[in-house]
Amino acid sequence: MKRGRLTAAMGVAAALACGAARAQMLEVHADGTVVSYEGDSQRLSPGAHPTALIVSAHKRHGRAGATPAPPPAVAAAIHASAERHQIDEGLVTAVAWQESHYRNQAVSRKGARGTMQLMPATARRMGVDSASTEGNIEGGVVYLAQMMQRYDGDTAKALAAYNAGPQRVDRYGGVPPYRETQGYVHSIMGRMGRIGGAEDDLPLKTRMSAQ
Repeated sequence: MKRGRLTAAMGVAAALACGAARAQMLEVHADGTVVSYEGDSQRLSPGAHPTALIVSAHKRHGRAGATPAPPPAVAAAIHASAERHQIDEGLVTAVAWQESHYRNQAVSRKGARGTMQLMPATARRMGVDSASTEGNIEGGVVYLAQMMQRYDGDTAKALAAYNAGPQRVDRYGGVPPYRETQGYVHSIMGRMGRIGGAEDDLPLKTRMSAQ
């Protein structure tokens, strides 16, 4: 780790330790976003309903900025698909950046592929060729639009379903208590300006089952 990054990480850890004794830093994202919880980590019996509150999502040097502009071909495909399926183009762009940084050659460890990181089964269900930039984006937009419709326009739930699957969102009645999924939702919504300072923190009521 470079000296500057080490110093910044130590500063964040110290701030969390001093400012909120029970806070626990979860992770620092590639775009510099720091996500932390307020409250102790705990394992609860089935049926328990704790409230988990993400208390901050910010750059190490200020708030997370806007989503970087996509390359022209990706921007054109996003615009066409978003317009065709009546979904917020900015939301699709933010998802594409979060998933792959607009790289259609990206492949995750779980086998998700392309700009919108479609799993092969999802691509088949959407009837698209995930190897094609246009097809991959079309499949991702259709799926995201389906999730927005399923959750009555609730962006946080739709994003959580895109990341973790709708079954898990339904199981927990909202964004599930997975570190990756909560960071994913908060990071995208933060860049879109849906959340900001302490007055705009994202409360997430979750039901945690025993591990």
